[in-house]
Amino acid sequence: WVPGGSFVMGNPLSLNANERPEHNVTVKPFAISAYEVTVADYRRFATATGVKMPRLGPLADQDNVPMTFL
Repeated sequence: WVPGGSFVMGNPLSLNANERPEHNVTVKPFAISAYEVTVADYRRFATATGVKMPRLGPLADQDNVPMTFL
């Protein structure tokens, strides 16, 4: 469990435009696992709940890789 909170995000001195300007961000509390969700884990979830599997990319046939490209 990760408590929510606020922080200042950004870097006014960065050369990357996507890091400017500094701004306040508030994050709601959320839960996170200590382990990655694998393709096999997500496939079991999708089958049990009727959720459509997303397009996964080049590793879609490997059940033990992390679920990505969402």
